[in-house]
Amino acid sequence: MLARLLLAVVAVFLLMPKAASWAAATGAGSLYRDPKHRFQVSVPAGWSAADTGDMLRISRGEAYGNVIVMDRPQPTRELAEGLAKQIGGQWRGFQQLQQGESHLGGLRAHFVVCAGTNPKGVPALLKVVVGASPTRTYVLMLSAPQAEFASAQPGLDQIEQSFSAGGVPEFAAPPSTAGIEGGAPGPAPSPPANRAVLGILTRDMGPEDLGKGGITNLQGTLIQQVMPGGPAAKAGIQAGDVVVALDRQPVQRTPDLVRLLSLRRPGETVELLVVRAGKPVTVRAQLGAASGSLPAPAPAPMDAPQPQTEPPLRAPVITAPRLILPDSTLKTHRGQGYVVSIPANWNATASPSGLSTYFGAADAVLTLPGGGMSVSLGMTVTLQPSGAKDPRAAADQWIHSVSAQDPALRTLSREPVSIAGRSAESILLEGPSPTGDGETVVSWAVILLHPKGAFVAVFVSPRSEFNNLRPIFGKIAGSLRFTDGGR
Repeated sequence: MLARLLLAVVAVFLLMPKAASWAAATGAGSLYRDPKHRFQVSVPAGWSAADTGDMLRISRGEAYGNVIVMDRPQPTRELAEGLAKQIGGQWRGFQQLQQGESHLGGLRAHFVVCAGTNPKGVPALLKVVVGASPTRTYVLMLSAPQAEFASAQPGLDQIEQSFSAGGVPEFAAPPSTAGIEGGAPGPAPSPPANRAVLGILTRDMGPEDLGKGGITNLQGTLIQQVMPGGPAAKAGIQAGDVVVALDRQPVQRTPDLVRLLSLRRPGETVELLVVRAGKPVTVRAQLGAASGSLPAPAPAPMDAPQPQTEPPLRAPVITAPRLILPDSTLKTHRGQGYVVSIPANWNATASPSGLSTYFGAADAVLTLPGGGMSVSLGMTVTLQPSGAKDPRAAADQWIHSVSAQDPALRTLSREPVSIAGRSAESILLEGPSPTGDGETVVSWAVILLHPKGAFVAVFVSPRSEFNNLRPIFGKIAGSLRFTDGGR
C-alpha cells in the first residue's frame, strides 16, 4: 500500500504541468484556503499559487512549495524517506543532508533535507515534510536552486510556518524550523497567553550557514530576529547569535529550545549560552508572557506550550546511577550507516531528536532536566552535518561546540589516529559529571569523516575508572565499520 502511494505522489510531483498553464494567483501575499477545508497556507508576496486538483503549487521562478493531501493516515517517517528516495532517483548526485522529527500545521511530522542536481540540470536543495492526523496525511515539498536559495528562503519559510491542517491555526505544537529555512516568515497568529517567551525568532542551521558569522558547525539554533523591547532584547541577545544551551542544558536543534522553554514560566530568569562571532557569550534573561509580548504584525516568538500540571524544575537533583562495568563479551549493534561491537550488557537508546544514540548498561543513560540526555559510563554516537574536509577540521568544530555548551570541559590531549584503517582524530577531555555529584568524568572522542558529515563516537567514564576501561573502549572503537561508505 505504501509503495503504491509513493508512486502516486511522485507521479503527481514529476508530471505536474507548467506553472503558466495553471490558474495562478499572484500579488502582495495572500492566504490560500483549500476548497475542501483540509488546510490553509500563506502565499508569499510575489509568489504564485495554483491548484492542479491533485496538488497545490506555490512558486516563484524555480523555487516552489508543493502541498499534497492524502485522505488516510500514513507513517510519516517511512513516507518522507520513501518520497525523498523516489524523487532522488530522478536527480544526479542526490544526497541526504539531514532528517528528523518536526511539526507541520500543528501535527507531528518527519522531515528529510537533500541536495543534488534536479532533472533540469540545476543544483538544488529539497525538503520533504510529512505530517499525519487521524484521518489524513499532509505532504509538503520545498525546493530552490542553490544559487537562488538565499532569496527564496523567506518565502519557503513562510509557506512551511504558515501551513495549518484543517484550515484552522493550531497551537498543539510550534512550527518546524529545521532544514530549508531562514529569513522572516509572514504574519502568524499570536500564541496562547501564559507561556514563557524570550521574544526571538529562530531556525535550525543548514550547510549554507557554515562560515557565516563565525558559524563552524550546525549545533544550536540561529536567532533570526529579536523582538524590540522583549526579554531577549533587554538581555542583550542579538540577531545572528546561536543558542547552544539554556540553563546548562544543551540545545542542538530548535526543538530542544522549544522543549526547555516549555518547562519555564513567565518571570523566571534563565541563563543562555550563545555563540556570537565564533565566541561563547553567557547572558541571563527574564522570561516574558506570550500575551502582549509581540506587537502586531511581528512574527510569533519561538516558544512552546506551557505544561499545565507540573511545576517548573528548580534546583534539580539527579541521582547518580549505580556503576555497572561493561561486559567483556561483545555483541553487534547495527546503527544508521554503521556497525559496531558493544558490550553484551549495553543497551542502545536514541535521543528524542534522533541525532544521537546513547549506549550503556542499566541506569547508565540519564535523562537530564529539560529533556536532555547523557551517559555516566558508556558511549554516545552522533552523525552530524559538517563541511569539514578532514577529521582534524571536524574535530575543531566539535570541540568548539561542546566547549560552548559546557565551558567547564577541559581538553587533555588530541592526536591523529587510525580507526579500522580510517584516518580519525582522538580527543581526551574531562569535566564535571552531569549528575552534580562532584565526580569528574573523562570523555574520549573519536571523530571520523562520513559521507553525510562527521561521525563522532564519545566514550564516557568516571575518571577513577577510565584507565581500566580504555582497552575495552579501544576495542569497541576498532570494531567500527561504515555500511554506506566513508573516508
